[in-house]
Amino acid sequence: MKLIDTDILIDPFHGNAAALTLMSHLAETETKLAISVVTMTEILGGMRPGKEARTEQLLQLFNVIPVSEAIGRAAAVYLRLFRRSHRIDFGDALVAATTLVYNAELFTRNEKHYPMPDIKVVIPYTRGQQ
Repeated sequence: MKLIDTDILIDPFHGNAAALTLMSHLAETETKLAISVVTMTEILGGMRPGKEARTEQLLQLFNVIPVSEAIGRAAAVYLRLFRRSHRIDFGDALVAATTLVYNAELFTRNEKHYPMPDIKVVIPYTRGQQ
């Protein structure tokens, strides 16, 4: 399963060509694309006026994974281990825990938010890549 982080999901809205290419490729080749409910909340919470239909259309492409007890417990461990040393916040801990519990690959540009050695992080492009 490919778990898509918020930054990767919003980059196409900003005209990032690398993001558009990645999302097109994943949509064509992957059957298991997912986002955490945290990502869904961040996307909907940051939605600009007039973009509601387009945003909802985008979200329909993904399986939204809710927070389970196993995810909550794993996130708590990550918070204890990485909150101070890496400034990991609650949302990042939940996304990382979702990646762990589902044995997924996390697609993100925010490598520093995910220092956990037991999850698979994929950095498909850098912020400056267009």
